[in-house]
Amino acid sequence: MANPDNNSELSFLNDKTPASAVNIKDIIFLILRNLHWLLLFAAIGALIAFYNVRQKDRVYASSARVMIKSATSNTNNPTITRETSVRSMLGDRPLYNSSINNEMTIMTSKTTMQSVVRNLELNVSYKMKTRLVKRTKDLYGESPVKVHFVDAGENDWINLTVIPKDDRLIRVVNEGFDPILARIGDTVTTPIGRIQVESTWFYTPDYFDKEIQVCHADLVAVAEQYRGSLSVVRDDETSNTILNISLRDLSAVRAADVINEVIRVYNEDAVNDKKRIIAYTYEYINERLSGLNSDLSSQESALADFKRENELLDVSAFGEEYIKANISSSEEVDKLRKQLSMARYLLKYNMSNTDNRLIPPSLGIEDENIMLAVSRFNELVLKLEKYESTNTTNNPVVRNMLNEQSSIKANLTKLLGSYIAYLQQRNAEAQIIADEASGKVRRMPEKQIYIESVERLQKIKEELYLKLLSTREELLISQPSLEGNAKIIDEARVNRTPVSPNEPRTILIGFLLGLAVPVAFYFLRKLLDTQVKNYHDVQSVVSIPFLCEIPAKKHDDERELVVVNKQQDAISESFRILRTKLEFLSTEKKDGAQVLMLTSFLPGSGKTFIAANLASSFAIDGKKVL
Repeated sequence: MANPDNNSELSFLNDKTPASAVNIKDIIFLILRNLHWLLLFAAIGALIAFYNVRQKDRVYASSARVMIKSATSNTNNPTITRETSVRSMLGDRPLYNSSINNEMTIMTSKTTMQSVVRNLELNVSYKMKTRLVKRTKDLYGESPVKVHFVDAGENDWINLTVIPKDDRLIRVVNEGFDPILARIGDTVTTPIGRIQVESTWFYTPDYFDKEIQVCHADLVAVAEQYRGSLSVVRDDETSNTILNISLRDLSAVRAADVINEVIRVYNEDAVNDKKRIIAYTYEYINERLSGLNSDLSSQESALADFKRENELLDVSAFGEEYIKANISSSEEVDKLRKQLSMARYLLKYNMSNTDNRLIPPSLGIEDENIMLAVSRFNELVLKLEKYESTNTTNNPVVRNMLNEQSSIKANLTKLLGSYIAYLQQRNAEAQIIADEASGKVRRMPEKQIYIESVERLQKIKEELYLKLLSTREELLISQPSLEGNAKIIDEARVNRTPVSPNEPRTILIGFLLGLAVPVAFYFLRKLLDTQVKNYHDVQSVVSIPFLCEIPAKKHDDERELVVVNKQQDAISESFRILRTKLEFLSTEKKDGAQVLMLTSFLPGSGKTFIAANLASSFAIDGKKVL
């Protein structure tokens, strides 16, 4: 054994590389020795990944961009000039105001999506299995047959299989009844109701004897599924009018169709709302015109009879200058009375409007706050009707809108009360001025004054009558040119490149996992292996110097003494290295014999083999050995 005092001098015998360090050379040799296994497992992993990815359904994506036209934009904006004539009757104000968040909610609402599903018949799906990997293929827009469920409701679930047999015959299969052979186009009575199968342009011999799986699903459930898949987000934080609409689906054509139909239904719904307001306004104008027409007719008849009975002259002969002043002041009084009458009518209508109906446009009222309150109230009425149709009255958004509606209604009552008081004051002041002006014409005959008063009132009503006629014509002209709120920037197009699954990525992951299996097996075996394989295993647990590593004999070598004179094999060279290092360790021992002890934990570890061949190595070098 070596002397511990000599450890500092024998530091060159220690390997400078720590036993726990990674030996790059060993790793490279390990890879080269097991390269065939690594490549084999990697190829198997890639093949398994390829087979799995071929079995997965293909998912396609489509997107569109739209701009929500702001109802509060400048009227010079070319995107809303077609609505100018509709707003002219309200003092150039929009029919109703809308925010981008409300429009996003309407676009993704249950009502909108159910209309989309109903229009595109998305609750009836057609699928089939592919030949090789038995993957489900969606046949939207490519189905060879079209099935009409005559007696099925929108909430019914029905599954059946249609098998084309030839150019005229098809077989209908369902678990609830025996297979039925029918002609294409005939209505067949089944236990699940009457069904009719029609052929499409894709009905070719390639589909003969192929199973077409047809599913009639619940329309509400399908609409909820697409509501969850449809994404409507703003383009960025700074732009609040451009929306990005995207959808992922098993059919590339259906993804684009759903997005385009959502935009179309949304625009159609917005146009219908505007038409409803126009129709209500049109009806209100007709009622006013009917009343004015009756008043004008009766006044004209009464005036003609009065002149004919009293043989009166023209009023212009009795001092036009005084009469003009009187007319001017009287017109102001009549104008204020008309506004006061309209304000009282709106106040009475608002207080009796318990069921929250639309408030008629406030014609003749010049107060800006009242006009805005009426416009906002009508907007909330229209939106609440949509929420009530979808049974979402408990929604926090709905409750907030109801609270806002009540607040606007109460505020409108206060505004009208203040406005009426203001008009009454102005009317009193104008009446004083009118009385002063009328004093100047008191010398005119009373009958002539009566005629002038009637004609003046008649003229005012004629002007109002003509204005209402003009407004009604503007409404009729503007109705065909109404547009929806969404202007399409980029239409949804069919993208036949699937976004999922990602074949290259999946195959690469399978390849790497295949490589990881043999590598993990090696490291696990290395971790559980407690045998001593090389000198690094010894150095990791002992601190004494390491002298030499003796290779094992071959299995067919039965010699006990392998070190002989002039032998040049690896074992002999190893023993010569061991002899040299032992001689270096004994250089400080000048006198006395040197004794070496060989020991081990277990029998048969090679003590005798090492002792005999080490002795032979010393003897060949001319040393005396016992």
